[in-house]
Amino acid sequence: MILFKIISVLFFLNLYNSFTFTNYKLNNKPLVNMYYDYCDYCDYYIEKNLRIHYFDNSVDSINIKKEFGYYDIDDNIFSEHLSQLTSIEKVNYYLKRKKMIKYHLKPKMIPYLIYCQNNFNNEYLSDKYKQFIETILINNNKEWYNVQKILMVEERYERDKKI
Repeated sequence: MILFKIISVLFFLNLYNSFTFTNYKLNNKPLVNMYYDYCDYCDYYIEKNLRIHYFDNSVDSINIKKEFGYYDIDDNIFSEHLSQLTSIEKVNYYLKRKKMIKYHLKPKMIPYLIYCQNNFNNEYLSDKYKQFIETILINNNKEWYNVQKILMVEERYERDKKI
């Protein structure tokens, strides 16, 4: 029972972090995790990006967070029992696996508008992203009046398996 409570608390903390922006605060920490860009053992990547849309129809995409995801499928167990399964069971397994992969690769976060009409949506977002976005604008020779809107977008994509 205690183990169940611990697991449920961890689950809800993880759920809470997925709906808030608390994971990537700018308190003197690098915004992008530059040390772990690639993962040899994960199944897919989850990226949270800021999309800066300009009035000249150009778009800058800035990665602010990258996570690694794993499918809840154990192919090793399946491969051990492969010869014992009928063809219908194999087809059902592959269809279930394909459905699960499609579910995991579907973005869970709705694109969130953080800046529009020369204003941030709230003070918290302004404090958090304003200096960072200003450095991006300076590097691209742009000004705030060039920015049409800024979106927070989640992208998920499968890792290239070159093994």
